[in-house]
Amino acid sequence: MSSTVSTKIKSVTGLMLVAAITLQPVFVSAQQAAQQQQPASGEPNTQQAAPAPIHASGLPDFTHGARMWPNVIMPYAPFEISPANFANGPSLDKMMRDGKLYLSLADAITLAVENNLDVAIQRLNAPMADADILRAKAGSSTRFGGAGVSEGSAIGYGSGGSVAPTVSAAPLFGGPPGFNNGTSSYDPVLFGSISAEHSTSLSTQNLAAFGGNTPTSVSVISAKPNTGLVNMTYSQAWASGTQLTVSANNNRVTSPFNTLNPQVSSFFSTTVTQHLLDGFGRGPNVRYLKVAKNNREVTDLVFKLQVITTVNIVQDLYWDLVSAVENIKVQERSLAVSTKLVNDDKRQVEVGTLAPISVVQAEAQKASDQQNLIIAQTNYQQLGVAMKNLILKNLSDPAVLTAEVVPTDKIEIPPIEPVTPIQDLVSTAITSRTELQESRININNRDLSLKTTRNSLLPQLDAFGTFTSRGVGGVGHVCPNNSQPCNTALTPVDVSGFSGAFGNAIGGQNPDYTIGAQFTMVLRNRSAQADLAQALVERRQASLRLRQIENQVRVEVAAAQIGLTQGRAQIDAATKQRVFEEQSLDAEQKKFALGASTSYLVIQVTRDLVNALSAEVAAKDAYMKARVEMDRVIGQTLTHNNIILEDAAEGQLKHPPTPIPVTKQDN
Repeated sequence: MSSTVSTKIKSVTGLMLVAAITLQPVFVSAQQAAQQQQPASGEPNTQQAAPAPIHASGLPDFTHGARMWPNVIMPYAPFEISPANFANGPSLDKMMRDGKLYLSLADAITLAVENNLDVAIQRLNAPMADADILRAKAGSSTRFGGAGVSEGSAIGYGSGGSVAPTVSAAPLFGGPPGFNNGTSSYDPVLFGSISAEHSTSLSTQNLAAFGGNTPTSVSVISAKPNTGLVNMTYSQAWASGTQLTVSANNNRVTSPFNTLNPQVSSFFSTTVTQHLLDGFGRGPNVRYLKVAKNNREVTDLVFKLQVITTVNIVQDLYWDLVSAVENIKVQERSLAVSTKLVNDDKRQVEVGTLAPISVVQAEAQKASDQQNLIIAQTNYQQLGVAMKNLILKNLSDPAVLTAEVVPTDKIEIPPIEPVTPIQDLVSTAITSRTELQESRININNRDLSLKTTRNSLLPQLDAFGTFTSRGVGGVGHVCPNNSQPCNTALTPVDVSGFSGAFGNAIGGQNPDYTIGAQFTMVLRNRSAQADLAQALVERRQASLRLRQIENQVRVEVAAAQIGLTQGRAQIDAATKQRVFEEQSLDAEQKKFALGASTSYLVIQVTRDLVNALSAEVAAKDAYMKARVEMDRVIGQTLTHNNIILEDAAEGQLKHPPTPIPVTKQDN
C-alpha cells in the first residue's frame, strides 16, 4: 500500500474518533430540545423545577468517586462510614425535670425530626441514591430500589399520607445498546495478561531418499518450545455511542521449527466503533444516569413526605395528650361531685331525712366515676408511651421510659375562623404536594424509557475503523558462505529484539487499515414493537395516574375545609351543651338540698354534665386535628411548623427548647 493511501486512511480513522467526541454537544442540545416540548392538550403538566439535593449529615457525597491522582490506589481501597448513632438528641435533657418530660408542640416536633427512627432510616436513602448516580456515570444500570414512607411507628397510631406511585418501579423498556455483548463502560477498562508455557511438539522427517514409492527411513523429531505472552487492552465507551479499543499483544517463542529461534512477535491494534442508528447519540446511552438523578430527586421528596407524615402523627398525638389531660380533669370533677353526694346522703340518712337506698345509688355512681378516672389516667399514660416512641431514638433508659409526658400547650380556638377561597387552597396544594411532584418525575422516567424504546426499534448500524501494525524480531541461523546445502556450523544472526519488534508495531511500520460498517437487523422486530407498545401504554397510564392524584388532592382539600367548618360547629354546640348541663346540675343540687329532688336525679344530671364536658374536649381535639389535616392537604405542614428541610436532613433543627413552666413549688 502506498504511503499516500496509508496517510489518508490514518486520517480517516482519526477523524472518526474526533467526530464522535465533538458531536456530543450536538446530541445534548437535541435531547434538551426534545425535553422542552409542551404536554399535549388536556394532559397534566409534568414540568417542574429540580429541587436542590439534600445530603445526610456526616456522610460523603457518593456521586463522585475516588480520584486516581495523586494516589492511584484510592479507587480500589475499601472505605467505611460512621456507625449509626442511637443517642437521643441533646435537647432532651433540657425538657426533663423531676422525672417528667415537659413538651410543647414545637418541642415534640423537634424531637421527632431529630430522633424518629422512620425519619432516620429515610434519611439514609439519599446517599444510596447518590451512589446509584455514581454507578450510572460508569455506564451501569441503576440498582437502588427506591423508598417508601413509613406511616408512623407509634403504638396504635398511623395516618394516611402519600398517594403517589413508587417512581423507581417504572419499567425501563428498551435497553441501551452497548458493546461487547451488550455491555459498555464509561470508565476506562484496562485488561492485562501474562503467561509462560512449556510444551512438547512432535514432527516427522525423512532421513533418506525414497526408493521407488517406499521411504527408506522416517524419524519422529521431538521439540520442547517455550512461549511467553504479555497482552494489554484498553477499552472505553462514550455516551455518544462511541467505543475505543486499543490492544497490544506480545509473545516470545523458542522452537526449532521456527525460522527465528527465539522469535518475538508484537501486534498493535486500535479500533473505533460508532453507533449510527440504534444507540446513536446521548439519548439512549445516558438514560440510566437521568433515571438515577430523577430517583435522587424522588428520594428527597419521599424524605420530605416522611417528615410531613411523622410531624402530622406527632401533632395528632400531642392534641390527644392535651385532650387526655382535660379528660382526666373532667373525670376528677365527676368523682368530686359523686363523692360529695355520697357524704351528703350519709348525713341525711343519719338524721332520717333520706332513705338508705339513696346512699347505695350514690356509692355505685362514685365507684363508676373512680373506674372512669383510672381509665382516663391509663389512657393518658399509654399516649405518653406512644409519644416517646415517636420522638425518641433510645428508650433503654428506665428513667426516660417511665417518665410522664406533660404537654405544656393548650388548645386555643381562634375567635374568628379565617376563610380562604377553596380555589386558592387547591392551587397551593397542586404546587406544594410532594405526591404530585413525585408523580411528575415518574412520568419523566417513563418518557426516558419511551425515547429509548423508540430508538431500539432501529436496526443496529455501526461504523468502525481499525488500525493494526505488526513487528517481528528474534535470532536466525545462516551458513557462513550461504552454501547450499550447509555442511558447516550455523552462524546466529540477531534480527531484532523485543524493543525493535514492539517499536515497529506501535510505530506503524507494518500497517493494516480497515474501514467498514456492520449491520444487524432483527426481521419482524416483534420484541421491540412489544416494548414500544407497553411503554406507550405505561406512559398513558402514568398520565392518568397523575390526573387521579390531582383530583384526589382537590377532594382532600374540600374535605379538609368541610372538616374545619364541622369542627368549629361541633365546638360551639358542645360548649353550649356544657353550659346548659352545668346550669342544670346547679339547679338540681339546690333542689336536692331543699328536699325537692332525689339522689338519683342528681346522679343523672351529673352524668349528663360529664358527657357534655367529654364531648367538648373531643370536639376541640377533633378541631385541632382538622387544622393539622388542612396543613397536610395543602402541603404547608413544614412551613407552618418552621421546619427547614435541609436542617431535617442533617437531623438537627435549630429551634431552642421551650422553657419548662414554673410551678407553685418552684416559687
